[in-house]
Amino acid sequence: MNPELLKAITFFTREEKIMSSLCVTCGDLMHAEYASDGESRPGVALSERTLYDLASATKLFTGMTVLALTERGRIDLQKPVTAYDKRFEHLQDVPVETLMRFGADLKTPGRIDEQADAANAESCLFQVRNAGLPGKRPYSDIPAMVLKYVIEGATGKSFYENIRSMILEPAG
Repeated sequence: MNPELLKAITFFTREEKIMSSLCVTCGDLMHAEYASDGESRPGVALSERTLYDLASATKLFTGMTVLALTERGRIDLQKPVTAYDKRFEHLQDVPVETLMRFGADLKTPGRIDEQADAANAESCLFQVRNAGLPGKRPYSDIPAMVLKYVIEGATGKSFYENIRSMILEPAG
C-alpha cells in the first residue's frame, strides 16, 4: 500500500481523530489489498466471481443525506425511526441518531440477502429489532438500510432522488 495513503489514514483516524475508522481498498482484476486505521493488510486473491459489498460507499451517501435533511429541518435526529416509517414497528424506541452512530445492534429474523426475492427481503428488514446491549456499537449494514426509509419518509422522494439532488448534482 502506498505509504502516503497510509500516512493520510493515520492522520484522520489516530492523530486528529476526525474519523473513528477509515478503510481503503485497491488492486487490480486478480489481487486486492487494503489499509484500515493506518495499517496495511495483506492482499487477497480475487476471481471473476468475487463479490464486492458496496454498502460502505452507500453508508457515506446515506449519512451525508441524513445530515443535510437534518440541517434543512426535515429530519429530527432525536425522533424515533417510526416517525418516518411506521413499518419499523420494533424500532419505535430507537432514535434516528442512534442509527447514525451505530448505537443499536439491529437484527433481522433472517439474512436479507438470502431471501427469495426483493419483497421478502424488504419484509425481513421491516421486522428488524434492536437486540443489543446499551453502549455497544456494532458495525453493520442494517442501520444504513433502515435510514434509506427514514430519508424517503422525511422527503416523499426515492432514496436515489435524494442522493442525486443533495449530493451528486451539487458535486457535478
